[in-house]
Amino acid sequence: MCFNIIPTIITMLIGLIYFFPGSILFDMLKKVMSVPLAVGIYFGIFAVILSLFLFVICKFSGAYKNIHYTLHKQILIVLVISIAAMPVLSAGLEWIYERNFSKVRSIETYVFLIDNSASMGSTDSSLGNDPDNMRYGVVANIINSFDQNKKIGIYTFGNETHLAAEIGSVQPGSVTPSSSWEIGEGSTNIAAALDTIINDIKANSIAGPISIITLTDGSPSDISGSRQEKEFVLKCNENDISFSTVAFGDYDRVLFERIADKTGGAFVPADNVDVLQNSVAQAIMKQSMNRDLISVRADRTNNNIIYIIMRVLFLILIGALLTYSKYINVSVSSDGTKFLIVCMASIVLGSILVEVLCQIWFLETIARLLMCVLFALCPVPYGNSSNVGSNIRQKGEFY
Repeated sequence: MCFNIIPTIITMLIGLIYFFPGSILFDMLKKVMSVPLAVGIYFGIFAVILSLFLFVICKFSGAYKNIHYTLHKQILIVLVISIAAMPVLSAGLEWIYERNFSKVRSIETYVFLIDNSASMGSTDSSLGNDPDNMRYGVVANIINSFDQNKKIGIYTFGNETHLAAEIGSVQPGSVTPSSSWEIGEGSTNIAAALDTIINDIKANSIAGPISIITLTDGSPSDISGSRQEKEFVLKCNENDISFSTVAFGDYDRVLFERIADKTGGAFVPADNVDVLQNSVAQAIMKQSMNRDLISVRADRTNNNIIYIIMRVLFLILIGALLTYSKYINVSVSSDGTKFLIVCMASIVLGSILVEVLCQIWFLETIARLLMCVLFALCPVPYGNSSNVGSNIRQKGEFY
């Protein structure tokens, strides 16, 4: 089989183009429906767009030269069936992927990170979002509800990070706010606070998983772009930290939600300081493993290897169904053997890259982009009139 280069490149461009609206759509759908359903819609739309464009490309490139109209109709019927199966298959595989097939590691260490920046009003009781310092009492009450065997630490932050209570030194049941909790000023330097906590964790050889619960009324002053956000998430995952945020005031909801999703934490908005107690409790209870087939996986199970294998295998299965729908389009003008080899090789490569880029370098955006391009790759053959008669008979028998 000889491949027509220009139409083949066009199929890859279709994948590239779909990446942009597809990613936006998927991230939106995850917020309003179950993730398996969102995954099903994402791959279902991808299959529809790719198959329709491929049908048109093959028609105008000559791949369907001298093929009877009846066979065109048969191709479309089988395409509809295979496309309809895509959302069902992908949603089902996503549902399986989200199950916990290994024991979830319980969190034994909690670090409370309290915002003492100027906007909180800690230096002027007449100003700020928490002029009465109610957040300190909330943290004390939450800590006192923990089991005695939990390791607890308390930090405050503003321009600088201050250690209010060393990790492991806090005894649940008898905690009361002290003057050391009120140290802080200036900006909301959350990234710098994370660095300080990680250094202390390493210095004291504290093993994960570790949960950081942050109370803040603003957006991070030292996380201003996607690169800094990725570095923040990478540090959390490398040190087995889930990062949760309870926020009120003027905060960056989208940023805090992304950080929570990618580190296995939670984001809980609080309308005001009066509901902080309930909001912090929710953040602790919502600690979870956020897991889907095309995003960074925040895993807290003992056997992560299971989900490495499952993601790659499930994406290959989804890609195989997509390849079948592509094969229906092009096999009328050839035996399709080389076509299947090229397509499945690109599917396998794309599936492996999603796992590697998401979990090693946390490059979720690049992982999805390459997956879309490689999954869309379809070597379009030249029309071959000498083989058309035999192929029509073969396809007529098959269909």
